[in-house]
Amino acid sequence: MAVEENLLFLALTETHLTYEHLNAGINMNHYSVYRADRQGRSHGGVANYIREDIAASAEVLTSFSNGTTELLVVFLKSINLLAITLYRPPNTTHGTFRQITQKIEQILSTLPNPNTEVIMSGDFNFPNINWPEMKTTGGTPNDKQQVCDLIRLVENYFLFQLVTDPTRERNILDLIFSNNPNLLHPYEISDTIMSDHKLIKVKASISTTTTPISHVQNSTAEGTLSDLNFYSTEIEWEQLRTKLGEIDWINTMQGKDIDNILSLLTKICYETYKMHIPKKTKKRTNTSKIQRDRKIIMIKRHKLQTKLKNTTYPPVRVQITEKLRELEEQMQKSHKEQQRKEEMQAVSNIQQNSKFFFAYARKKLKSGATVGPLTKEDGTLTGDPTEMADLLKSQYESVFSRPRTDRTTGDPLSLFDDRPNDQLTLSSINITKEDIVIAIDNIVPDSTAGPDGFHAQLLKKCKLELATPLQSLWSTSLENGTVPSALKVNNNQRRGRLCYVKGTQGTTQKVKSLIHNSFTYNGTRLFNCIPQQLRDLTGVSPETFKRKLDQWLQKLPDCPPTPGYPNSNQNTLPQITREAGGLEYTGASGGRP
Repeated sequence: MAVEENLLFLALTETHLTYEHLNAGINMNHYSVYRADRQGRSHGGVANYIREDIAASAEVLTSFSNGTTELLVVFLKSINLLAITLYRPPNTTHGTFRQITQKIEQILSTLPNPNTEVIMSGDFNFPNINWPEMKTTGGTPNDKQQVCDLIRLVENYFLFQLVTDPTRERNILDLIFSNNPNLLHPYEISDTIMSDHKLIKVKASISTTTTPISHVQNSTAEGTLSDLNFYSTEIEWEQLRTKLGEIDWINTMQGKDIDNILSLLTKICYETYKMHIPKKTKKRTNTSKIQRDRKIIMIKRHKLQTKLKNTTYPPVRVQITEKLRELEEQMQKSHKEQQRKEEMQAVSNIQQNSKFFFAYARKKLKSGATVGPLTKEDGTLTGDPTEMADLLKSQYESVFSRPRTDRTTGDPLSLFDDRPNDQLTLSSINITKEDIVIAIDNIVPDSTAGPDGFHAQLLKKCKLELATPLQSLWSTSLENGTVPSALKVNNNQRRGRLCYVKGTQGTTQKVKSLIHNSFTYNGTRLFNCIPQQLRDLTGVSPETFKRKLDQWLQKLPDCPPTPGYPNSNQNTLPQITREAGGLEYTGASGGRP
């Protein structure tokens, strides 16, 4: 109901939760849960589900349980509202309830803003109070003492009580208090199959200055590899490999520059794949999030509730109440069916797409943390993805270190030694098709595609057919020292637009980012091209390799890192150059890394 009707918050009593119940197990989409579980005994407990755009500014002032009564107080800064939820079971002693009222009085008396709105709700279990006169009509001396404490609290802080209709059988047990008569509107009471207490729904006049958090889907351009579903069971891999094998890659890419090679590779692959691989089913963001069957139930329920409100004839009210109960059972069944389908979908993807399964499992183990809303310079909160990304970018850039101008050079070639060709230097790197195939074999099958859009499943299923064009792409890039322009941008999913990949020092960090994020540039292990002495070092155990590497690193002086070279130091670069220059027999040349 909270998600379907976009409620501001939902207060629950008698939650019966313990430390064994994780928040992820009771999580609701777009809501944050706050709880006060009963300590030392079972049953009891209270919880409050707060909408995420409001919960971003929430502060829990107290979450208390004395083993009998529970109290949860949450301050919502963005709307200046204090939400108090408590549960008092029957037969509570005066001293036990007094602990609750004292904590509430302490919080109300220390509020920094006297204009803070207060909503106090819960199951008080005082059937002997006549509302709204606030007079006792019986009960034990113990109950009367507790009623006096409650009335004193209400009068001292000018609270009024809203509920005047029975909430359980003929008794008014569930109460709602507020310090602002204009804050809460007339309420609605309805039966529910989940409790013997009735459900109370109240509308409030609360203005939110927070921009609601938008959950946008990453939109990709039409006609790209990202549009295809490489996990589909309907893919005709044999026919696809045959089509790719018929393409004359050598003549197609001969004489082309690096940008044209990647563009041709992507275009040809997409035109070939789209005939054999189905497209992804895109989520439509302009449609309602509520399933159609539930929407029909909600419409019927609203009509019946309106009819029930305007009907006084008892037999008709009984019939309407029974129909409302049936609709609630249908709603509950719809939620369980959706949960069952999600579980079956996760189980069916264990072998083919394990990432999907573990994402579903993690969602049930730990509630995901959301980013935002964030505070802008003018003090207002925003949940807009673009504005939040800009705020985070500004904060991130504010801590960048400034490069030293005395270390810059206008001639990058001066950083490298000019050695004669007859010396043992690494002058070229030969990449074979076998290197490409070995690199593809090392890719994790369910890894995410990089900015080029080439999915891991695609590369692994068609590795022999794609080895030739990938070899040409890699060789041209290394020979000319260039990177395709298309790989210098990344489709940022949070911002929903293209962003340029930038490093702290020019293209060095940019190339590193591209190598780590692109499958066509991630995987070709140049093991056969490195010097023999370094190649022999990889034959030792990981412990030995780490120990030798640590011993060498400990000899380096401790000083600030060089901008753009996070693994190098300003004072160690000349030393590295000298040492590398002296190891001619290894085939390594001097210069910066």
